[in-house]
Amino acid sequence: MAEHNTEFGGKTLEDIHEKQMDFLRLVLQNQNDNYYLKGCAGSGKTFIAALALGMISDKRSAVLLVYTKMLKNFIRDNLNDDTLHTTHYHRWLQHPEYYDTIIIDECQDFREGWINKVRSCSGSQIWLGDINQQIYSESEKDGGFETLIYNSENIVNQEFVVNYRNSISTANFAKLFMRLTDDEKELGIKLEEKREAFIKPILNNPKQTSGARNQPVLLIDCEDENAEYDCIAAIIKSIRDSKEDSKQIVIAQLHHDDLTDIGDALTERNIDYKRLPRGPEKEAVLDTINFKEDKDLVLLSTIHSLKGVEIDYIIFPRTEDYNIDFFGSDEINSNLLYTLFTRPKTRAFCSFTDKDRSVVYNQVYDIIDELDDIEKSFFTLVTSDEYLSGTEVKQSGSETYEDEGGPEQSGGVTEQSTDDIEDQITKYFKKLGGEADDTEDDDEPDLIF
Repeated sequence: MAEHNTEFGGKTLEDIHEKQMDFLRLVLQNQNDNYYLKGCAGSGKTFIAALALGMISDKRSAVLLVYTKMLKNFIRDNLNDDTLHTTHYHRWLQHPEYYDTIIIDECQDFREGWINKVRSCSGSQIWLGDINQQIYSESEKDGGFETLIYNSENIVNQEFVVNYRNSISTANFAKLFMRLTDDEKELGIKLEEKREAFIKPILNNPKQTSGARNQPVLLIDCEDENAEYDCIAAIIKSIRDSKEDSKQIVIAQLHHDDLTDIGDALTERNIDYKRLPRGPEKEAVLDTINFKEDKDLVLLSTIHSLKGVEIDYIIFPRTEDYNIDFFGSDEINSNLLYTLFTRPKTRAFCSFTDKDRSVVYNQVYDIIDELDDIEKSFFTLVTSDEYLSGTEVKQSGSETYEDEGGPEQSGGVTEQSTDDIEDQITKYFKKLGGEADDTEDDDEPDLIF
């Protein structure tokens, strides 16, 4: 067989970490074994799956199966090797071929019948997933994933625990939507322990601890719907006007009809974008996008379609419960938001017109008493008037959480200085018992706005 590239998204073998390398060595030395790789969001599961595909394909027939069409295209664009076979499960199922090895990414949403089909069409499998990112109720009820990882005798379990994607600010936001699985509860794991385990390893990545990458998550309390759409348009324009090399943006909603409304509003405001539709047209739109090359991409997408991908910025408007219109169990709803807020590499923006019904606002408020001033600095609340006028505002420290029980308006919107943020992060890691890395990174982008 031909020799394949071992590169993904510009990263090569030199970029992978020792734990990731250990897993690749294990897989290559024992290619007839079955593996389950558990990994938190941002731990590099897809990166390792792509590298493993290239390495295994040198010796054996192999395919990488994923759940969504977007993730299939995201991997295709970043692999830069057309000879490697990557596809989404439902397309493969139309003409299921036998492979020596099948690699399955985002397997937490595979059902028992699908898992059995993969097993029957392969000599060995590498399953990669995270129960905290299970976002389909049908898969939760089916229980096939739990059977695969907890009741399979012939599977080798491995785990990645370091988040290499999210900044401290976005990770601290995403952690608010983490939950304990039943298995973790039985083991006596506490939610705060799990959150700390998710945050603390980010210390090892200087890009994620730099001030330039850690502007706070912005919560925008909008006067009305028009003001909310004005803010979305202003955010997009500000990012596009920045000097960053990559400024890909996804505006996410749970339902397609809501994406249509947002798209119409952005068109009225002269914002160009690509919309990921439902049905057979989705693949045609995806084929017009190159996730590696389209650095100014603005994409409207459902949350479900974002499984497994990473993006520079996430904008999540209309965060009231009646606008989100959740379905499924409370666990699935938490997983949806956790999955969404672990996508951005740089920053997240959320907005609402009714803060009392905003799922995001209330999640911050519900835990605010448990946070110290440093942790509160990772979130900022502003009004739409403040954001659009660009006047100054303090970050959300303890002094801004008063009276009504939530983040108070504090007079405008601006960015914190890089030095101030890096000082906060240093103090934050000292509190966690670690030591912040002072490594300079000359490649960090300029601040936006």
